Amino acid sequence: QFDPAGYFNISMHLVNNPNVKANLSNGPYKQGTKVQFAAPQAGTYVITVTDRFNCAHTETVTLPYDEVNVTVASGTVAKEDEICLDVTVANFNAIASGQFSVNFDPSNLAFTRVDLSSNPLNLTQAGNFGTTNLNLGEIRFFWSDPVGNGVTLPDNTVIFSLCFKAIGNP
Repeated sequence: QFDPAGYFNISMHLVNNPNVKANLSNGPYKQGTKVQFAAPQAGTYVITVTDRFNCAHTETVTLPYDEVNVTVASGTVAKEDEICLDVTVANFNAIASGQFSVNFDPSNLAFTRVDLSSNPLNLTQAGNFGTTNLNLGEIRFFWSDPVGNGVTLPDNTVIFSLCFKAIGNP
């Protein structure tokens, strides 16, 4: 029986070629640890989690063929002024859900708002943005297609903008 206590070994390889392995980082792994990985190519991968008693649990996951690119614009702003930075996507093809965080230095920037004037994903500030860690300089984003079919957007589409007030010294 699989034991969720203690540390795990995790491996990830392509289903039809066990020699194609994903690079896993941020170990050692225990229950609740976020596993970061980089797969060398798209396809269906086998993920195996093995406990300290050598009991294994296996799942498969299919990684998309095009990597979605999310870009946050950069800019220059004078102290006490506000700047809004566009968040754009590329290779956003038949995407059913996604999540990421935007990190900033809270000693230099104060988050003021999410600008949804460009809103192709029908986002809401309350439903798609986590702002409980602003004091740590983190804004979380989560979105899922309510229909579940996936959404395709043209490259360089602005999905929202993040606005900040400059409060620190340059």
